[in-house]
Amino acid sequence: MSERKTIAQKVSELIERKEHFFSIEFFPPKTPLGVKNLYATMDKFSSIEPLFIDVTWGAGGSTSILTTSLCINSQKYFGLETNMHLTCTNMPIDTLNEALRRCKEVGLKNVLTLRGDPPQGQKEWHQITGGFAHASDLVKYVRKNYGHYFGVGVAGYPEKHMDAPSYEEDLRHLKAKVDAGADMIITQLFFDANLFLNFEKDCRKIGIKVPILPGVMPITSAGLIRRICDLCKTNIPTEIIDAIEPIKDDNDKVIEYGIKQCTEMCKKLMENGVYGIHFYTLNTESSSVAVLKNLGFLENIQLRRQLPWRRPVLDSRMEESVRPVHWLYRPKSYIARTEDWTKYPNGTWKNYSSKFGEMLLDHVKSLHPLTKKSKKRAWGSPKSIGDVNNMFVSFAEGKIRFIPFRDTYRTESVQHEDKKYVDIVKQGYLVINNLPRLNALPSEDKAQGWGGKGGHIYQKAYIEFFCSPENWSRLTTALKAFPTIKYQGSKASGPSEGNITSTIGITWGVWPDREIIQPNIVNPKVFDLWKEEAFLLWEDWYSVFTEESEEKRILKDVANTYYLGYVVDTDYEKGDIFALFKSIK
Repeated sequence: MSERKTIAQKVSELIERKEHFFSIEFFPPKTPLGVKNLYATMDKFSSIEPLFIDVTWGAGGSTSILTTSLCINSQKYFGLETNMHLTCTNMPIDTLNEALRRCKEVGLKNVLTLRGDPPQGQKEWHQITGGFAHASDLVKYVRKNYGHYFGVGVAGYPEKHMDAPSYEEDLRHLKAKVDAGADMIITQLFFDANLFLNFEKDCRKIGIKVPILPGVMPITSAGLIRRICDLCKTNIPTEIIDAIEPIKDDNDKVIEYGIKQCTEMCKKLMENGVYGIHFYTLNTESSSVAVLKNLGFLENIQLRRQLPWRRPVLDSRMEESVRPVHWLYRPKSYIARTEDWTKYPNGTWKNYSSKFGEMLLDHVKSLHPLTKKSKKRAWGSPKSIGDVNNMFVSFAEGKIRFIPFRDTYRTESVQHEDKKYVDIVKQGYLVINNLPRLNALPSEDKAQGWGGKGGHIYQKAYIEFFCSPENWSRLTTALKAFPTIKYQGSKASGPSEGNITSTIGITWGVWPDREIIQPNIVNPKVFDLWKEEAFLLWEDWYSVFTEESEEKRILKDVANTYYLGYVVDTDYEKGDIFALFKSIK
């Protein structure tokens, strides 16, 4: 197995190839709800393929447990390479070493080493007994005790660090950090592209050769940006102050201006040879995503996707390339249920069906983005089966972004064949998972592409759904006229029905310079494991209501009596899976 690269190595390779990339910074929220919201934001950002994310570290390790947990979960469940901040503030060497040991133990491979700010309530920074005075000391410690296991980043200050006596002295401190073993620099935020460009030139003049990433933040609030700049002693150019002053009380206009200003600044950076940009997001995505879209970063996301699903950033799963399609939209659950595996399928599925861990409703519960109140608001309070169906119709139409049977937000817009799925749902087949037929689709396709340039994607049409016993009977009767369509289904209790007896490949990609990749499969034994989970997920909806309520009675009745089934059209060249449903009377 090849060794996983550090972020700095990936950055260097991309710059060498003159490819643009971006990264994102988050901070640990103060409340459990804030943590849920941050995980939802991470989920959304993962779909646009940042190269990595940062997670900050509270003074004195005040957020150490949460920061480490956020980093672990971002790599494990969202497939985001993560750079964990580590500061000297109020941190004895033993505490720092424990943090580094824990990072290595759980597969975190990148740290951003900082001196850190003074603890809350203190104006000046002081070295503690048994701690380090400078980030360069922390860099030396990491290299001495952990060699080159970690990628080590440090901070750079285009306007000098607030405590540095001069700009020149601050550059010498930065050079000391790099000489101590740092292999990447991320800068403090700034609002003038020339500040960064001059800073980068000055760094190169004194022999700093490692990658330097500019840190930027779209302005989202007049008051907030002033407070942040006061805190980190960042200058706001006069032209920005003059532009914001007339609109400071109109937040929508401030946000619009912030996106425009950040976009223009980043364009200037890119025009002058900058390939990577680091975004300080304040745990929100809209403004940063708008800037990324303006810069063209979102145009070829598919070229950065290795597979049609995100693989965890864990050494043990580096070679994983095959999954049952049933968990396509419940990747966190799949990862949780398979985290104890010592080997993951690569190339073919084989006999992995007996290895799944137990499914519990609280699997990755802390990562669930919806509260009880928001579930009720999104999914409704069904007084009839028709109301239940309407929730699935709303999802198929793109009116709601999350359903109990997915642990990820729906980020794609309603397009291509989605309207046909709406018709299926209106017939009473409550679609929870689907894939379209693809026949030699270029791997560069914006909607369905993956795996990089030069390949072709093939896919058998696949639809998974809940339906009433009556509709299941109608479906199985209609299937007799469609010999290329295979099926399997079952109630919550009882044996499966169908004509699938072995593993069927659903998706595969072909490139001229590598082996065929088959990332999605179905397997009859795996379906029996999946159905237990799928039926249990109805509880996520009916648990919102009281025991005696009509809503709970209806939803429990659906969970106890309906079938879960799926159909696969093996004719990926000319098949029409929708014709099956049109034929049902």
